[in-house]
Amino acid sequence: MPLLIRSLSLICFILWFGTPLRGDDSLRTSPVPEDDPSKLSPLQPLDCTSPFNTMKSYMDSANAIANYLNGEHWHNPSKETVEEINIRIKAMMRLMDTSSFPPAVRHKQGIESLFHLVDVIRRIDPAILLTAPASEPGKELPENWTVPNTEITITKMTEGEREGDYVFSSETTQRSIEFYELIKDSPVFGECDAWLGKREYLTPAGWMISSSTIENFPAWLKQSYFGQGLWKIFVLGIFIGCWTALIFFTVRGCRGKTGESALAKNLRKIGMPLLMIFISWNVRAILFQLTFSGEFATGLAFTAAVLLYVGLALLSIPLVMLFVELVIRSPHIAADCLDAHLLRLGGRTVGLGIAITFLFMLSEQIGFPLYGLVAGVGVGGLAVALAARQSLENYLAGINLLSDRPVAIGDWCRYPEAGTMNFGEVLSVGMRSTRIRNYDNTVTSIPNSKFATMMITNLSARDGTYLFRKNLRLRLDSPTERVNEVLKLIRNYLIDLEQVIDEDPGVNLDNIGPDAINIRVSCKLDSDIEGNQWQRFLDLQEEILLGISAVVEKCGLEFAYPTTIVKKVPGSAQPEQPFTNAAHT
Repeated sequence: MPLLIRSLSLICFILWFGTPLRGDDSLRTSPVPEDDPSKLSPLQPLDCTSPFNTMKSYMDSANAIANYLNGEHWHNPSKETVEEINIRIKAMMRLMDTSSFPPAVRHKQGIESLFHLVDVIRRIDPAILLTAPASEPGKELPENWTVPNTEITITKMTEGEREGDYVFSSETTQRSIEFYELIKDSPVFGECDAWLGKREYLTPAGWMISSSTIENFPAWLKQSYFGQGLWKIFVLGIFIGCWTALIFFTVRGCRGKTGESALAKNLRKIGMPLLMIFISWNVRAILFQLTFSGEFATGLAFTAAVLLYVGLALLSIPLVMLFVELVIRSPHIAADCLDAHLLRLGGRTVGLGIAITFLFMLSEQIGFPLYGLVAGVGVGGLAVALAARQSLENYLAGINLLSDRPVAIGDWCRYPEAGTMNFGEVLSVGMRSTRIRNYDNTVTSIPNSKFATMMITNLSARDGTYLFRKNLRLRLDSPTERVNEVLKLIRNYLIDLEQVIDEDPGVNLDNIGPDAINIRVSCKLDSDIEGNQWQRFLDLQEEILLGISAVVEKCGLEFAYPTTIVKKVPGSAQPEQPFTNAAHT
């Protein structure tokens, strides 16, 4: 147990601080000579003009990589040696058709196929391999060539920028692991490379810990489980534990708080996406340094891709909204004004579009393109479009409401509902509905598509001037001189009232009907105060009506009230048609 603890601590220390662990200098072999004919220029492509040249280039490149892995990189790994190996690996991968692998794992699966195919070719007699057709004057090369007694095929590219090149076919690349499992017990032709049979626990692609150091690990740490060395699984488990702890503390630290601002809410929402992106980068680094192989490596590569693109998708909306809130916090824009709501709606739209773009990119990376799926849904897509029609109408209507501005946030308006006219204050205009606080303090949510087609009267759009206009009905038997006195007193009362704007308010005898004397009163009132102007107008109207009632009462007159006069004609069984007096104030 102490040995296990020391080994794991040493490995984690190396991966955490990034300090490469090198082997004993006394064990270091000589570096590859500068005049080695297999040394390649980064700009020099491999010869793949014929099946023979492709096979020879593949074998020469495999030997060159083996020289690096068994030479300086074995005891003294560095970024330089890893870079040299990567250059050769990328050159070798051009000799293989990897187009069938998903982009997210194409590089990793291509490397796996490359090394497995190297192991397969090393177990085939070189004399058989070099029987591949070569370029000869006057002789046409075949479109495909298969290694005798195998299914390993070299095929000619017929399209694209590499048209005419010979590469290992897509099927051969995909089945390289299958070929290796069938031939792995066969003897190797030539010198056996030390690292080829130990890839499960060695790290040929990493530079933080040397292969010679790993060879000194206890045998039980180098045992293979799930196709990986046990020590690699232990290290991965430690990192998984660290990631789990980070997720736990991030979830706890990013909990919502009552009354927090929109800026703080968006800052809180970016915590988990940033952690997902960090874990994705961490997985890629571990995948590179520990050199996992097989399906295990493919799964980790898929996980890293999903974490990266899902994290970017989740990050896009709060990040855009964070920028929007910072713009709204400027002194030129009020937090609850219509411009602020329009900016928030636009920010959500842009963030959602970016998130969808990242998800489409993820689908391409994992080999499940959504573009073709969306284009080919046919009737199903039409059904989805019809189902989403109402939501789209509400969204577009919300944009129209925010751009045309028939009402603004905080305005009082009059709108029809269930055949009656309602009054309320506009609280918000969202992506789906508009919320209005009614006069009875209830809140009504109206779909934007309906609200945009309503006959809406904006009561707050006045310039602070409200029109007071009423018809007064005095009793028909009111004396003429008293009626004239009422007209003068009402007119003087309105002139003396400070909130009346008109110098000569309209107080006139309208007509004398069969049931009442009608007086029309009209004037403009100034209700331009900070706050609810409509409520101020209602208060002034109440004050004026009470004042007029006092004037009428002072003059000894009464308002006309509903009366019915029935006149009975002698000798008639039925009364004459009644006369109705329907007066109101």
